Amino acid sequence: MQKSFVTKIISEIENRPLSITNINVMPFDGIISEINIGAQIEADLNMSEQDFVTLLHSIIQ
Repeated sequence: MQKSFVTKIISEIENRPLSITNINVMPFDGIISEINIGAQIEADLNMSEQDFVTLLHSIIQ
């Protein structure tokens, strides 16, 4: 279940004009306690940072 959740986040980022440069996932006792994703904008991103954060939050809730 946790793996599909990380896959959904990565997929959503890749569907945007972003290039993932780094991913770190810290599992702890069977749950994911921290995810860090570094990405670079390839072209104009047609949404604000807050809108993108809101989109990612909707995936994990």
